[in-house]
Amino acid sequence: MKAAHYTSIISLLATLGWNVSCRSMANDEDEGGSDLSIVGGTTVRVNERFARHTVAIIETKPEIDAFCTGVLIAPDIILTAAHCFRKKHQKAALYFSTKLPSQALVDDPNLVTIKKVLPHPSFDAKGLDRLDKSIAKIVNAEKVKEKLSLPGTPINDLALVYFEAKLPKLYGPVPLSNEEPNFNSALTTAGYGCLSTVCDELANRLRKVDMTFVRIERAASLIQLSAGKNKGACPGDSGGPDYIDLGKDRGLELLAIVDTGPESCESGISIDTLIAPYLDWIESSSEALRQSAGDSQ
Repeated sequence: MKAAHYTSIISLLATLGWNVSCRSMANDEDEGGSDLSIVGGTTVRVNERFARHTVAIIETKPEIDAFCTGVLIAPDIILTAAHCFRKKHQKAALYFSTKLPSQALVDDPNLVTIKKVLPHPSFDAKGLDRLDKSIAKIVNAEKVKEKLSLPGTPINDLALVYFEAKLPKLYGPVPLSNEEPNFNSALTTAGYGCLSTVCDELANRLRKVDMTFVRIERAASLIQLSAGKNKGACPGDSGGPDYIDLGKDRGLELLAIVDTGPESCESGISIDTLIAPYLDWIESSSEALRQSAGDSQ
């Protein structure tokens, strides 16, 4: 979720996006549920509802490595952060599994080629860099309200990823929320990011952590969340979902996606992009992306 730590990606392609590539999985049966990480979170089991919508965005060469996370919002569309695609990746792809293999296998049904990527046309990369710089050294989530100044205009850090493949078993799109969070909202962040700020261990599993709502900056379409001390998102979690649990009748909806935070993953602070202001753009651009991909074939 720290934009400043993210490396690489894909070549620019056509007017509506970029061309890209793929990746694979192993032994879902042994998914645990108690490993510490995301930082300070828990491993997502293969049959959990969080697993149904969350996808790894990976580099496949020389070996598999998740550089971002995405969320399935349509049978052929992943929503993620635009900053994930600021730099070139040799072989970027999607991986549908709670557990990532070390090597990509050509016939792996969970490894899916990216056809095109469409970043928000008004993505403010320099604005994101300024925000990163302003919050980089914050380490205490409890004191952050006094130190953190959110921008007054949108950064628009979103991108749509189009793919053409049959969805693996158990996967399906998550509904998009048109609501704002409040202090009673049940929020969960999920991602394939590093296990600590040092990031000396590859993250090969999907993990989750509960979040609490801190504040909203409507003018910037950003929300601030807190996981508490020694917990939080880390590099590799960018673009991942902030799910809101609306109870038995409505279940999970996508409230926001992970954008950025301080350099310390253990700070517990996450600055994320609220989805509700972008619903019209997501709908119209998803259709345009499909049309563009069809025209280029």
